Order: sequence, then structure tokens, then C-alpha cells
Amino acid sequence: MIIHWFVICRILYRHGARFPTGLVFWRAFHELRLYKDIRCAEGRSLGTYFVAFILLWFNLLLLFGIVLRLVWNITHPAV
Repeated sequence: MIIHWFVICRILYRHGARFPTGLVFWRAFHELRLYKDIRCAEGRSLGTYFVAFILLWFNLLLLFGIVLRLVWNITHPAV
């Protein structure tokens, strides 16, 4: 989230994005795509885009694993 707020959102705000940018997590992939388009149009490196994209997927998969583990613990209580 720090990369998203301090790097990606800053660039998006500079290019005319409006306020909810960076606050609603379900728009993260859309905002990443906009960031990638801006960086490509400027001819700059996409390293930050790839780091943010990989970290976003890692966090989503980690959240999925934690939720599955919690559901398992709820449905199979220790005796």
C-alpha cells in the first residue's frame, strides 16, 4: 500500500486523477493499468509497476490463504 500511495497515486494525481484514487482497494488493478499507460507514454521504466503488481498479487493470495486457514479452524475445532 505504501508503494501504491506514495508512488502510483502521486503520478496519477499529477495526470488528473480524482480523490478516491488509492483508497478503494478493488480499483488497484485499474489504477496500476493507468500508471503503466502513463509510464509507457512517457517512455520511462516499468520497474515500479512490476514490483507493485507482484506485491498486489502476493498480498491477495496471502489473504486467501489466511481466510482458508480461518475457515478450516472454524469448521474443524480441536477436540
